[in-house]
Order: sequence, then structure tokens, then C-alpha cells
Amino acid sequence: MAKFDSASVATVIATVAFTDAVGNAAVVDGVPVWESSNPAVAGMVVSPDGLTATFTRQAVGLTSVTVTADADLGEGIRQLVLTGDLEFIPGEAVAGNIVFAAA
Repeated sequence: MAKFDSASVATVIATVAFTDAVGNAAVVDGVPVWESSNPAVAGMVVSPDGLTATFTRQAVGLTSVTVTADADLGEGIRQLVLTGDLEFIPGEAVAGNIVFAAA
């Protein structure tokens, strides 16, 4: 999970990289598809090649991000699904107010 202080971080860039069974860089067929479970927390813009997404904080909260790609380089389809969580947490208090009201 990636956590960011919402008071100091407004934009997060995520990059996806694919590897083969022994850890070498690998390619996928077509453009990976990105999804966010909670767009109200972070707006998402995906690059044309599907390898990078930029998230812009909208609110404090958590969103789960899924990237789906076709790992079969031939005519078939072998779906590869990657997941991760992005959380914007409240900033630490740096000031406050005392509110008085009649009882």
C-alpha cells in the first residue's frame, strides 16, 4: 500500500512494469487497462501506452488500483491482473481553534 500525506502530496505517479518467470523485463500484448475502485479519492489519467497513470488527490481516503493486461503475445488471451492500494491520509495538525458557545 502506498500512503501519502494529503496536506503535502496532491499528485502521485504510478508505473507498471512486467517481468517474466525469472524476473527479466517482459512485454504484454496491447495497452494495459487501469481501474480505480474509488475515483472520489483520486482522479486518474492513464498514459497512451498504458504503462503510467497519474493520480490527483480529490479527498482523504483509500482507492484500490487494478491494472489488467494480456500476457499472451499470440492470438490468445491470458489475463494478467496487478493490484495495489493508494491512500491519502489526513495531514498532521499544525494549528487549531477554540470554539466558545453559550450553554
